[in-house]
Amino acid sequence: MKYKVNISGKEYIVEPIIKDKTIYYVEQDDLKTVMLIDLENKILKRDNDELYLILDFKNDVGALEVKKLNSKTDLKIETEKFEHKENILEINYKMDDKKFNFKMEKVI
Repeated sequence: MKYKVNISGKEYIVEPIIKDKTIYYVEQDDLKTVMLIDLENKILKRDNDELYLILDFKNDVGALEVKKLNSKTDLKIETEKFEHKENILEINYKMDDKKFNFKMEKVI
């Protein structure tokens, strides 16, 4: 199945693996970023050769690791929306007063 993903205005089509309330796919960026979304625990993870990001939307916290620098930073986020329906996932949150939007929906 194909899904349209929109991350803060950037759109592309993915074919995710969806199993046991977990969504997994590889983004269409130069770094081939791996995206993992745990729907039950409301956790998003992004991983590539340069960065590792984890966002916990239940507890409004996260962490960012810059791999080349071996540097980790704790993040405070403000979850505005985490909604999963049958064919749509929508996440809206703020970090450092900047809004981020993630939407994933099944396409025909």
